[in-house]
Amino acid sequence: EKAAQQKHLKAMLTMARLLLQSPETYGNTAKAYTWYQTVYEIMENRFFADSERDDLQSKMEAIQEKALDERQTATDRAHEAYEAEDYETALTLFSEAAQMGSENAMLSYGIMLAKGQGAARDYGRAFRYIKKAAQKGSAYAQFLCGDMCLYGMGMEESAEHALKFYLQAAYWGNADAQYQCGCMYHERQGLPLDLVSIDYEAAARKWLEMAAAQGHQEAAQLLADEFADAPSIEEQYQKAMAACQAGKHDEALPLLQPLVNAVY
Repeated sequence: EKAAQQKHLKAMLTMARLLLQSPETYGNTAKAYTWYQTVYEIMENRFFADSERDDLQSKMEAIQEKALDERQTATDRAHEAYEAEDYETALTLFSEAAQMGSENAMLSYGIMLAKGQGAARDYGRAFRYIKKAAQKGSAYAQFLCGDMCLYGMGMEESAEHALKFYLQAAYWGNADAQYQCGCMYHERQGLPLDLVSIDYEAAARKWLEMAAAQGHQEAAQLLADEFADAPSIEEQYQKAMAACQAGKHDEALPLLQPLVNAVY
């Protein structure tokens, strides 16, 4: 199991096979499916024969329905315990569901550890689980990872690492992350080096406008306080597109350049 945790391919496949030897044990199928998923993701990023990937995909398809059902049931049971304020049970159940590959359970387990619900507060372990959910695509988990990096919760404070997580969440539409990106570009916080090709103020306006469009009041207030006289990034984009469609390319180019510099 230790080798599997270190993402040794043969060890992960062996773990899956061992778990499937006792499919009647609740959760074993979901755990095996999770190991298969991890192996398949590694295969996609390395040079493996198509036949090997196809064979693994067939194995995954054979157990997918039961695995996903076990995963969802385990996650639901954990939430029921949490809503009943039985935090110790909820924490245990979220941990089990996380081992079955539930992104929601990974995030919930991490949040409970960060709050100290059901066990002593453990920011380091909390971050590891929230990061797992972030790597699976949870925008909220990405935002939380940004917060934990920015404020040094479970690791040393790092504005640079925080900004990377905030940007991931912002691109997926998380308004709080968009606001944080706007603030950090405006304050030149977390930027690894001074890139002369980027207009940081324009980039800040872009993220703040996107957050404000979702009803983020602090973003709207910062725009009013700091950028009241600056042209809207979205308005500039619409004018540039209209000029392009009208064939007025000489008019469009000056409008587009600031947008490019804002990484729009």
